[in-house]
Amino acid sequence: MRPWTYAVEEHWRATVIKGHVDLSFITDDMLRDIEFDEVNDVPHGNGLWDELGITAPNYIPGTTNVHQSFGKACPKWTQKVKKLFDWVGHATVTVNKLEPGQFIAPHADTLYRLKQYVKENDLDIHDSEIVRVNIFLQDKQIGHFLDVGNIGVGDYRKGDYVLLYPGVIHTVGNLGFTDRYTMQITGIIKKER
Repeated sequence: MRPWTYAVEEHWRATVIKGHVDLSFITDDMLRDIEFDEVNDVPHGNGLWDELGITAPNYIPGTTNVHQSFGKACPKWTQKVKKLFDWVGHATVTVNKLEPGQFIAPHADTLYRLKQYVKENDLDIHDSEIVRVNIFLQDKQIGHFLDVGNIGVGDYRKGDYVLLYPGVIHTVGNLGFTDRYTMQITGIIKKER
């Protein structure tokens, strides 16, 4: 079974907002003050175009940039947020910013680094699964969107989160006039029963 087939059949797992945490301590100034250490151009869809057998879209250069900070380069307050997700084991943190007019092309996360970590450390995860927790750091604003498994997450509040599993096609965009901020925690969780 191809990863995107799995994603379509299981899309409900990734599209429903799974929960909410209190992030009232995060201010707009704190978001604006983040020093992003990388700007990544992501038009390639993680190889999705080849898997789907379609020609890669001809995106306008510069529109597929995402500002990112990883791990220790993230602001200190991200560790407080990470503690709210103590049910995610072996967790790593990323903060993303999309400026107006930017988007992350449709893609399916492979979570390759985490899979390598599991393999290198010989972790037994048979009752668990790897996941990326996508946390909204601000209330939904005009033009900000997340589309997962062809279903839009059109309404969310600061502190809501979505679980993204490997192979689930999703895309993110900012067609608004304010920067869009999210945080991701990637790790291992117990399988849902």
